[in-house]
Amino acid sequence: MAIAEWIRPQSWTYGSYNALPDAAERYEIIKGELLLPPAPDIQHQDISMSLSVILGSHIREQN
Repeated sequence: MAIAEWIRPQSWTYGSYNALPDAAERYEIIKGELLLPPAPDIQHQDISMSLSVILGSHIREQN
């Protein structure tokens, strides 16, 4: 059952969120509103990878 087929609650709660069918999308509830945040862009991915490499190198040096 798609999200559009559900009767929307006045304000989304953790309970109403848990009642949703499993979906590949990652939904968030912010101030009672159900949101589908955008996927990270390529710049975000590059920065995340760079930070992972830096942190990984630091951790290996400490061991």
